[in-house]
Amino acid sequence: MEDNKASGLWKWLVGLLVVCNMALIAIIWFKPQPGYSGGSEREEHHGRGGKRMMAFDGDLNLSKEQQAKFDAIVAEQHAHVDSLKRLARDVRTQFFNNISVAAPDAAEMTRLSNDLGNYHRLIELQTYNSFREIRSILTDVQKQKFDTITRDVLTRLPEQPRFRGDGMGPAERRRHERGESEQEEQEEHEGGEEHEHRGPPPGDRDGDDGPPPTKK
Repeated sequence: MEDNKASGLWKWLVGLLVVCNMALIAIIWFKPQPGYSGGSEREEHHGRGGKRMMAFDGDLNLSKEQQAKFDAIVAEQHAHVDSLKRLARDVRTQFFNNISVAAPDAAEMTRLSNDLGNYHRLIELQTYNSFREIRSILTDVQKQKFDTITRDVLTRLPEQPRFRGDGMGPAERRRHERGESEQEEQEEHEGGEEHEHRGPPPGDRDGDDGPPPTKK
């Protein structure tokens, strides 16, 4: 019974890590571009968004009309995502407050984890819709750049954690997938150290790395 409860709690925690990673795409896309200083008018219009424009902002060579539409989309994105993040943060606080509870209510934990997952789903959906809206204001040439950057950002996202019931740690699982044992890995590591060239020992006149020849 206790094992089932522990397994259920681990699934909740791993699920929480998964949905938290889902929001990383918004953070990556709406980060400040290296070297970007921004202008006072731009910062006043966006607030903190003026310094946190999307990374590809300057790469698309937007016209003034496109830039105005782009800024409006980004401002709306910030407003919606910030609101959803505040709601998700409140639910996450309630969720983790149960860590100190001896026997947390399973139904309540499920409800909180579902609510948290739903907020992050809405963040993903809002971000997706914003990307599509930005793409719709671009020329065909700009769309090609946009699509290339989109693919690049997606490849930079961290791998989602996966729940495993085999009790293996990361290092042990890597050895298992390579078909190696811990002893084989240690022997391979030690063997690499033994082949390291350190020069002949004192008194060795034959020039190799072994012990000096025995006097006859």
